This record gives sequence, C-alpha cells and structure tokens, in this order.
Amino acid sequence: MVATQLLITSLIAAASATGLVAREDAYFASLLKRQEPGTPAYNCHDNCGSAITLSRGADPCNNAVFVTDYNNCLKCSGPDNYNIWRYYGGTLSSTGEKCGLGTEPLAGKQDDVPEAGSTGAASSAAAAPTSVPAQPSTSSSAAASTSAPSSAPASSQSATTTEETTTTSETPASSTASPPASNSAVSAPAEVTTNAAAEIRVGDAAGVFGAIFVGALFGM
Repeated sequence: MVATQLLITSLIAAASATGLVAREDAYFASLLKRQEPGTPAYNCHDNCGSAITLSRGADPCNNAVFVTDYNNCLKCSGPDNYNIWRYYGGTLSSTGEKCGLGTEPLAGKQDDVPEAGSTGAASSAAAAPTSVPAQPSTSSSAAASTSAPSSAPASSQSATTTEETTTTSETPASSTASPPASNSAVSAPAEVTTNAAAEIRVGDAAGVFGAIFVGALFGM
C-alpha cells in the first residue's frame, strides 16, 4: 500500500515537472515570437532560451554552446540592454551557479550578441579573416621577385657599357701604335741612302787623291 502511494506521488511529481517545463518552454517561445527574427532583441531572447534548453542536459557546464549562449544572455539581458533577465534568470541562475558562472547580467550598454548556437560558426568566421591577411607576405615576395628582373637589365647595360669602353680604349692604342711601325719602315731606306752617299763621297775623294799622286809622280 505504501509502495503504491510512493509510486503515485512520483508519477504526479514527474508529471508536474514535465508540465512545468512545457509551460516554461511555451512561455519562452512566446517571448521569442514577439521579436522580429534577425534583430538584436530576437538574438538575445534566442540565446537565453537556448541556454535554458541546454541547461537540462547531462553536463551543461562542459557544453561549449551552453556556456556561450549563457554568457551572451548575461551580456544582453540586463536593465541597460533588453532587460529580459527577469524572465530567464530564475531558471538559469541555478545552473550558472553550479557551473561557476556569473548570475547577474552585465551593466552598461553592451554590443549586440549573435544568434544562439553560433559558437562554431562565429569561431570559423573569426578565424577566416585572420588567415586572409597572411597573403601580404606573398605580395612582398612577389614585389622582391619583380624587382630582381629590373636589376638584370641594368647589369646588362653596365656590361655593355663596360665592353664598349674597353673596345674604345683599345682602339686608340692600336691606331697610336701603328705610326711607329710605318716610321721604322720609312727611316730604314733613309739610313741606307745616307750610307751610300757617304761611300760615294769617300770613293770620289780617294780618286782625286790618287790622280794628284800619280800626276806628281809623272811630273817629277
């Protein structure tokens, strides 16, 4: 008899709890429906309602989505923002306290929160822009590569100029050296002519002296 009463009491309690949860969910859903989808107010209600749903899980404290939605709810639900903690705080505070999270909404005007459950998407979206600016390094390398060919023509021009200078310097040397060769060729006959004339003059002088000597002999 006692066991039957306990069983009936448990069933009634379970039904009451289930009914309470259903009523809460319906109430929170009605609050959400009053907001325009995609607006900051809608996202705030969505985060708080999602945090309540996830708080009923086996281990909400280690659920990253719950923690994110809960913190977003604290951020946007204070009196200085959308002032909805009064609707959700009674249910969320107990779970937040167990998980070591804050139980009071943030004061002061806060930034708008994203839609509920967007932890992974937000992280991916935040990581994507971070990886994009990594390409300016490639641009720097490309700029360095571009500047390299520019220096090549300069080197070629310098080499060409050097070759022209060398050729120009060698050409006068060759033209300057050639006159001595021609002078040597001309001076050689001059020396031969001078020696021949000297020999002729010596021969003439000897003939004259010989004639005088012979004449003297015959005159005696």
